[in-house]
Amino acid sequence: MEMRLGRFGDRRLEKGGAFLLGRLVASGGRKLRVRRLGGSRAGEMRLTRFLRNDAVTCEEMLSEAAARTAERCAGRHVVAIQDTTVLDSSGGGGAYLHAVIALDGEDDAILGLVDGQFLERSGGRRAGRRQARIEEKESFRWLMGADQAASVCAGAASVTVVADRESDIFEMFALRPEGAELGGAGRPRPGACRRRGIVRGR
Repeated sequence: MEMRLGRFGDRRLEKGGAFLLGRLVASGGRKLRVRRLGGSRAGEMRLTRFLRNDAVTCEEMLSEAAARTAERCAGRHVVAIQDTTVLDSSGGGGAYLHAVIALDGEDDAILGLVDGQFLERSGGRRAGRRQARIEEKESFRWLMGADQAASVCAGAASVTVVADRESDIFEMFALRPEGAELGGAGRPRPGACRRRGIVRGR
């Protein structure tokens, strides 16, 4: 399968994205600085021009990643795991990424990225948050992640969405997307109930 980060409406940008993706894979996710990723001065300038181009968007990268993941999910029992990680924290707020990745429920193989949402948090608690609609709350990210899992992995044999206890909100169960089951603590994932060999004496 051709390595591609996105199309971006331009063949040169598509090649630039493939170069960046190749460098990211080669780095193993370590030392993620443009200078080091470039490998040389020319490579650094190539990445800089690519990342600063207005046509290069997170939306296109996410769309491309989701399309690749959808292909790999076909016919599999998929576990879609979602969680939020800190990108930059400051004074109780900062920048966060809420990501959803797909795994094969049978052999734990990583199938790819399903969705990603960038969040901005301000310090302190928002007044009147209990009265706000779910769409206006940050916790809406859990529902959006589940919806994307059901959509992107529609070709899978089954889809189980797993998240931590922060996602255990009423709306998550009441608005569960059709085609996806909810998993988590105390809820078995696909394959968990299969008969397995027992080694005597253990």
